[in-house]
Amino acid sequence: MAIGHLLRDFCDSVPQQTSENGQSLTTRQYDLGYQAGWDEALSHAEKTNLMIGAQLARNLQDLTFTFAEARQATISEFDEVVELLVEKILPKIAHETLGLQIIDQLRESIFNEEHPQIQVVASPQDAPTIESVLESVPGVSTQVQIQADLPAGAVLWRMNEAEHQVDVPKLIQGIEKTLRGYVYEAKGEQKHA
Repeated sequence: MAIGHLLRDFCDSVPQQTSENGQSLTTRQYDLGYQAGWDEALSHAEKTNLMIGAQLARNLQDLTFTFAEARQATISEFDEVVELLVEKILPKIAHETLGLQIIDQLRESIFNEEHPQIQVVASPQDAPTIESVLESVPGVSTQVQIQADLPAGAVLWRMNEAEHQVDVPKLIQGIEKTLRGYVYEAKGEQKHA
């Protein structure tokens, strides 16, 4: 049972209003609402873009700061590694391989001579090591002299009239200077960054 016929219909009684240019007010209101929606969407998009840009700038700044911290930590650690390398490891390796370094330098000269005569001048610390290494080379006559004022790791050797020198402390100083120079420059660059 429908009661629609009992109720009054107010839709037909509202007159159709028009604006000055002939458009109906309903169409004009629709256009205004449509434009307001676009304006709000554009405003929201602009605010969102500004917010994303600000967040990106903060993230990049955090990354830059984190990179700088990581670089500083790495340089500090490298500085400690250089200390350990120069003070502990290189001198030990140099002392253990001193005889082999001399053999490497002598190899060409030894094999070009029939009965080479080699005279080696070494520090008291290095003489036993050098004697044992040179004794293992067949067909070579060696004479090892000890010179007390020669620093450990510095060895002079003569064969015929040619004189040569192995100076491990000087080599270690060169390596140390190079590594410390790198660390110094890296720290300087970091201060300016």
